[in-house]
Amino acid sequence: ISVHANQARIGELPDKPDKDSFFYSANVRSFAIERKLYNPESGKPFRFDDAYGNIDAKSKRVCESRVWSVFRRAAPSQTFDPAYHRGNPNAKPYSWSIKPDKKLSTADIMALMRDNYEGTDYDMTKGIDAGNYGTPRRWRPLYWKIENENADKDVNKNSGVDEDEYAWERPISTQQTGFSIVTQSRSTLPDEIGGVLWYGVDDSYLSCYFPLYCCISELPKSYTVGSIKEFSWDSAWWVFNLVSNYANLKYSVIAPEIIAVQKEFETKFFTLQTPVEKTATEIFKTNPDLAKRYLTDYSVSQAESVAASWKKLATEIFTKHNDGYYVTEDGSRPNEKSAYPQDWLKRVLKEKPEAFKLPKEPTRNQIGYFEQPLTKLLERSIEAGETNKDKAEDLVDEIKQNNPNLFFAEAGLIDAFKNKTFDQDKCKTKIKEAIKKLPETKQTELQKILIKQFEKENYEGNELEIIRRALE
Repeated sequence: ISVHANQARIGELPDKPDKDSFFYSANVRSFAIERKLYNPESGKPFRFDDAYGNIDAKSKRVCESRVWSVFRRAAPSQTFDPAYHRGNPNAKPYSWSIKPDKKLSTADIMALMRDNYEGTDYDMTKGIDAGNYGTPRRWRPLYWKIENENADKDVNKNSGVDEDEYAWERPISTQQTGFSIVTQSRSTLPDEIGGVLWYGVDDSYLSCYFPLYCCISELPKSYTVGSIKEFSWDSAWWVFNLVSNYANLKYSVIAPEIIAVQKEFETKFFTLQTPVEKTATEIFKTNPDLAKRYLTDYSVSQAESVAASWKKLATEIFTKHNDGYYVTEDGSRPNEKSAYPQDWLKRVLKEKPEAFKLPKEPTRNQIGYFEQPLTKLLERSIEAGETNKDKAEDLVDEIKQNNPNLFFAEAGLIDAFKNKTFDQDKCKTKIKEAIKKLPETKQTELQKILIKQFEKENYEGNELEIIRRALE
């Protein structure tokens, strides 16, 4: 396999052209010497890419990094020195082509098209540059400098900019992708069936490849319309772009949901490919035009199915991940999946160690605030003969001493209690989970008391609200 990432990659040339494998212009060297693009006295071999490719540290960073990443994944048994794509002038360039460790399938090529350097030292989903949710996107310009605060800002004396220049990584799965393709050409089938173009729009990592057979007489309409100047739900590219951009808000949380739909479709297409092509081949033997019609209908319908599913996905993701919440299927709005990652929070505190710190307050004020309503709940249990006073007082003391932040912390559950719309089974589960924080000797008794009170609706909404506020 060979990889070309926006940069010349032909290196040293054989001494003589070989029309069967390698040929070039007779003056390829002399012209470079004439234009001072190559010095034969340098002692270095003539390389086409060095002479004509304008290769420097910048281009190596954003182009050769992608070559390196495809090679390392296609042939993990081989060693490809990252020093070259990091700009080391003494590092050896990568070969024009390599032999992969195994034959590559269509799915393998698609996987190679999806890469943000995950799992390497250049992983774009890690580090402060990935933000709080590990987004691999880096906005342009790719090259940048930092203003030097100590420099003279007089433009006639000093630019006020640090001399060092920096570059973001540019992955294979860059967000600026308009579309990407993987083509299949198989001589074992009629040309009309053996040639397939797998097509995907926008960022390859979050896109979805679908098959377009080379004999089709129509194109899926949603992939033929749209303008970069105006968003349109009728344009598949815009819909994919919308979904990908929204994922950037909480990439580590939202991207996996998009990839799940992507994999579902692509798995289906690969599963259907053999029977679809077998049917098309049989039809082609007696009626080639009908076979073309069959593959046209199949290609267009599957492409439009993908587009329709991405519209649905856009609305689902926007509804599910809204205003910083994670909305579950039952409509509740927990925040567990939206919590900031711990590594990022630590970075925030390192930069601003005191800015977000809350003052420590005596615990007893908090305990006293909810002790009375909690005690009332237990008192009603005592009046109903479901527990005795000593046990109830013992439980309150245990909570006061060891775990004031015990339960009723979720506003959604409290609202359900107040409106008497709660699900008893879910309520019991919540209670049991909270009570697990108590010592084992206390768990059973408190669980039994509280569950009975809720089953009987033997409580007042304001009591629970007071407890909730205190625990927050």
